Amino acid sequence: MRRAAAAALLGFVLLAMLTAPAFARRRPAPSALAPNPSAPRLLGVTLPWSATWLSDIDAFSSRVGRVPSVISTYRDMQYSMLNTSQLDAVAAKRSVPLVTVEPWDSSSTTDPRYALKNIVRGDFDAWFAAGADAARSFGKPFYLRFAPEMNGRWAPWEAGINGNTPQDYAQAWRHVHDIFAGHGASNVKWVWSPNVFGGSAVDFTPYYPGSDVVDVLALDGYNWGSLDVWQTYTQVFGSSYDKLCQLDTSLPVMIAETASTELGGDKAAWITSMFTREIPARTPRVKIVVWFDQNKETDWRVESSTPSLNAYRAVATSAAWG
Repeated sequence: MRRAAAAALLGFVLLAMLTAPAFARRRPAPSALAPNPSAPRLLGVTLPWSATWLSDIDAFSSRVGRVPSVISTYRDMQYSMLNTSQLDAVAAKRSVPLVTVEPWDSSSTTDPRYALKNIVRGDFDAWFAAGADAARSFGKPFYLRFAPEMNGRWAPWEAGINGNTPQDYAQAWRHVHDIFAGHGASNVKWVWSPNVFGGSAVDFTPYYPGSDVVDVLALDGYNWGSLDVWQTYTQVFGSSYDKLCQLDTSLPVMIAETASTELGGDKAAWITSMFTREIPARTPRVKIVVWFDQNKETDWRVESSTPSLNAYRAVATSAAWG
């Protein structure tokens, strides 16, 4: 009797499992909204590069509720300037690539081989020309952010390192731009991206190469919290934004790198205030914000805490951001 009762119970359990609704047996992965390029402002992301980078983008999109409209990658001279397979993969997600090109091999921040004068002299023309051909082959519009944070002091193309001057920078920018134009890579949108004022960063205005060779103005800045001092979005970007907008009165503005730490304040509130109040009111020309979603100097990721993730998800799934 005990064995028969057990068999009957097992049969009942199996029947219940087979007839239960699908969602009770297997919870589907959260779906993500598609990019919305017609939204007033667009979201972007930078994730760490790895062999699982594409699936990491999908996982990020599921967490925040939307596929980013702009997906950022970095290239340096260890590799080809552009990877068209990578660009195609981003485009397949209906996102626009943002490629940051750092003219060095990542070995030494003061390597004299990568002084700006050497770029102007043509030492790397073949590398840039191959990149231009790859851009033309890709064919779709994408953002190219060449030699960013030129007003910093932490890379071989930046202010004062290797004898670099603002004039050297402008000439190097124009030299690379001319190579792309000469190779017919007209689908590139050139992003000029200094660091915000503060710390060792110098005034970026003398480094501006001119609006005839720039399509998007940009800024990089972070809220370092108790690693330095807690700052609102406006405190990080406000004065630099004002100076940037004086360089050209009509070009769109991008926040090409930003994030906040959890240390020293309320990150979730920082995110909400930044996206829903401060950007529209204080920096209205900002049309794209690229979040640096990495655990590096601190945990910059939107998922560094549940409240922070919920705050970002509320932004990403709103009609105001695409």
